[in-house]
Amino acid sequence: MPDYDFFSDEQLVKAARDGEDAAWEALLRRHGQRLLAFFTRMNGGDLGSAQAQWLNLWSELARQRPSLASGPRFSTTAFGQAVKISLAEAPVKRRLPNAEPSSLEMRSASLSAGLADLPPVERAALCLGYFDNLPFDEIGRILGCRSDEAKSLCATGYGHLDAVLGSDFLSVGL
Repeated sequence: MPDYDFFSDEQLVKAARDGEDAAWEALLRRHGQRLLAFFTRMNGGDLGSAQAQWLNLWSELARQRPSLASGPRFSTTAFGQAVKISLAEAPVKRRLPNAEPSSLEMRSASLSAGLADLPPVERAALCLGYFDNLPFDEIGRILGCRSDEAKSLCATGYGHLDAVLGSDFLSVGL
């Protein structure tokens, strides 16, 4: 059996379409954690909702497996589906913990709350751009807009976070 960990996404998708379960598992290993983190951020830090959406995503991708296109990057397809799934549900509003304002727990909760307050498309663009390091042209393909619009959505979302959390919060880094 080939070592699928060294295959490109395009090669893995082709092998997975051809029925190679090990190739499908390699795609899951390669992209699973990033997609779960995306759902967690999109859901205001609610891990239970994120896990349910993550399972929904992989079920949908598995259903599409025989017809997945090998042309575009698999991550674009997967994140595109993830955005559709996450935008279908509003994030859970969570209360901030009673913790030291500079603690990691409070910073994480504040960031999750700030993200949850963003308009959904801005939240998706910001998560894809700043947290998942996707280029603006790929964000545009995922969101169905031009790359300059994706860049603008990221900048607007960042501006909203800056206004809500304060520039001192963001100057330390997201």
